[in-house]
Amino acid sequence: MKKITFFSFLLITSMGFSQNNPVDFEPGGVGSDWTFGSFANGDDPMPNVISNPDVSGINTSATVLEVIVRNAGDDFAGFVTASIGEFNLTAANSTVRMKIWKPVISDVGFKLQDGAGNNLPNDMGELKVPNTIINQWEEMTFNFSPYIGATQATGLMEIAFFPDFGTRDQDRTIYIDDITFSAALSVNEFQ
Repeated sequence: MKKITFFSFLLITSMGFSQNNPVDFEPGGVGSDWTFGSFANGDDPMPNVISNPDVSGINTSATVLEVIVRNAGDDFAGFVTASIGEFNLTAANSTVRMKIWKPVISDVGFKLQDGAGNNLPNDMGELKVPNTIINQWEEMTFNFSPYIGATQATGLMEIAFFPDFGTRDQDRTIYIDDITFSAALSVNEFQ
C-alpha cells in the first residue's frame, strides 16, 4: 500500500508540474504570458517574448525569450518569474534543460526558489554551467537531483536565471527557449 501511495503522490506531483513543461514561449504556450522581474541589472530591462532571431540548429521554434544583460549590471544580474506554479523537487523533475543563444562564453546560472526567497540549492545560490559555443543555440543542463529531499526542495514557486554571470564590457542580448524539467540524470548522462 505504501508503494501505491508513494507512486500516486509522484504521479500527481509530476502531472501538476507538467502543465508548465516545456516552457516554450510560443503563442498560447507556456511562458508566453509569464511576468518576469529583472534584478541587479542596471536600469533592469524586462525580458520580452520575440520572434526567434536565429531559426537554426537545435532551435527552429518561432518565438524565444529575449533578455538584455546590462554592462552596468552586477555580476549576478538576472531575471526571475513566479509564474510557474508551486511544485516540489522530485526525481521526475530535477533535471532542468534550457536552450540559450549567447554572444560570449560565460557562466549561466539557474536557481529554484520558494515564495519567501529561499533558494535551492540550500541558500547556496544558483547552479552555474558555462556555455561552450557562441552565436548559436546550445542546450544547457542543470542537475538539481542532489537536492531532492532538502528542506528548500518543497514549495518551489520561482525560477531565476543569470544568463551572463560575471563582469561585462558592454550590454549583451541573450535568447532563451525550451526550458524543460525532466527525470533525474544518471551519473553517466551528466558527465
